[in-house]
Amino acid sequence: DSVRVFARAVVPRFTIDQVRDSLSVTAISSGDSEKRSIAQTLTTISYYIVTLSKSIFPVGNQPAGSVMTYTIVYNNSGSAAVNGFTVIDTTPAETDYIPNTVKVNGSSVGDNTGPLSITNDSQNNKVISVSIGTLNAQASGSVEFKVKIK
Repeated sequence: DSVRVFARAVVPRFTIDQVRDSLSVTAISSGDSEKRSIAQTLTTISYYIVTLSKSIFPVGNQPAGSVMTYTIVYNNSGSAAVNGFTVIDTTPAETDYIPNTVKVNGSSVGDNTGPLSITNDSQNNKVISVSIGTLNAQASGSVEFKVKIK
């Protein structure tokens, strides 16, 4: 005879990328304990590891009327892709967003075109939302925009 065994392992949330999990199953005949079979499996868990960093240029205190460039760099150093990845940032209250200054990976994107949405939050600050789509493993990119200090 033969027996089929199905096993399910639940991987804890926030598992380390590329961790390996092994499972060993031993089947012993109920009629003859000398008859046994061992099956072993090894599973490698692929996980995304996304980091974001934001910088402002020029640095330090700036007078009213100065133009500031915000740059958000994103990176997936994991081994799995992220689907539906979106970068969202809100301009500070003491600034005005300069229209049509968004660049995605160095390329200009017109306001409210393609993957870019510019809206207002409840305090009337601009919300910049860029839909990246799929962020592949070992991929990175950037979103840049400019504001003027009031």
